[in-house]
Amino acid sequence: MTAPRTDTTPRSPSPLPGAWGVLASDAGRELVASLGASPDARAIERARVSHDAETVRLAAELARVRSRATDKWPPAIASGLLADRDGYEMASGWHVARHKAARFERAGFGRVLDLCCGVGGDALGLLSRGLDVLAVDLDPTRAALCAHNASLLASPHARLDTRVCDALDDALPRDLPFHLDPARRSDAGRTLRYEDLLPGPEAIASLVGRHPAGAIKLNPGIDAALLPPGELEIVSERGRLTQGVLWTGGLASDEAGRTATLIGASGDAFSISGVPDRTDDTSPLEELLYTIDPSVERADLVPSLLDRAGLRHVHPGLGLLTGPASHPVPAEAAPFLTAYRVQEECSWSPKRVRAALRSLASRGIHAGEVVVKARAQTVDPDREQKRLRGDGDRTLTLFVLRFGDRGTRAILSERLDGR
Repeated sequence: MTAPRTDTTPRSPSPLPGAWGVLASDAGRELVASLGASPDARAIERARVSHDAETVRLAAELARVRSRATDKWPPAIASGLLADRDGYEMASGWHVARHKAARFERAGFGRVLDLCCGVGGDALGLLSRGLDVLAVDLDPTRAALCAHNASLLASPHARLDTRVCDALDDALPRDLPFHLDPARRSDAGRTLRYEDLLPGPEAIASLVGRHPAGAIKLNPGIDAALLPPGELEIVSERGRLTQGVLWTGGLASDEAGRTATLIGASGDAFSISGVPDRTDDTSPLEELLYTIDPSVERADLVPSLLDRAGLRHVHPGLGLLTGPASHPVPAEAAPFLTAYRVQEECSWSPKRVRAALRSLASRGIHAGEVVVKARAQTVDPDREQKRLRGDGDRTLTLFVLRFGDRGTRAILSERLDGR
């Protein structure tokens, strides 16, 4: 395996076709800025005085994309990004792309095939880690957009080359590891089915067989039983599931069948790994209630988290743990847990919950906002939050959950970090 390159020579992006070339120019940047995040009919009409209809259409779409892009990438990249809506939505964000790239870096790979590169979300992460990238896409426009967006890195220190071809093209080097982002769309729109991916299962199996290692970007709800051998990682960002990654060959852990990773707002990543399993254990509520990051549940690693945290499982399917206030949660488990102090518990009805709120007020806990959390459509959280809001200064959290034979229960609690 080759060491990462340290070449800092700026790289020129591939020529951008048609309207995209205009939008990359100074005049195009002025056009996008003039339209703003929500261009109205008058702004569109003014723009068409000096630009053709297709350029204005793409400029309006790009203006909307750039208004959202700082949620995914640093400002220097977001402000100069070239992407249509689909390309933006399908691209990996900065933090998760860098997280994945770090595994390539740790494994000692210096160059990576970025297959189905799209507008370059994962290429940006790989380049930022000092890895050379051969970005491949069947769509010449997407390959050119990837090259442009890669040029936005403030201090390029790795080389990006692009190639327009199929992911299985025999001319592509087989000695390189690959990252693959298959299209997740069908004639009916977005798809969650593994068999609907493009490239499909047969092509993916071929790639796994011909390359020393790989990473395949997947929907986090993918059925793991359908996948080739490897380690499945489920990733959440700021509490929301964003993608699954199947690691194969030299990038897969020998010990872990499954990994759950939480990426925070600052990009810090926390992972736990283990053999996937589930638990049917039930335990009565103790002083503290803990919710679990969704990556752990989706990866079927709740038993692994229980072992690390030293807590008890409340009830199957609820994603809740419990324990005494005196129990310190180990550092390796803490990022995946959010703690709540249990204040009141009762069977669910609005009348009983209002009575519980009055009881809390008599003890000096005056509720203002009451955040409602539910599963399996037990209640409408928005409606109940409006009904239960008080005029106090404390934010409480109400869990409304079905406990099997015990029926639907209401748990009034207070989040310990005060948020």
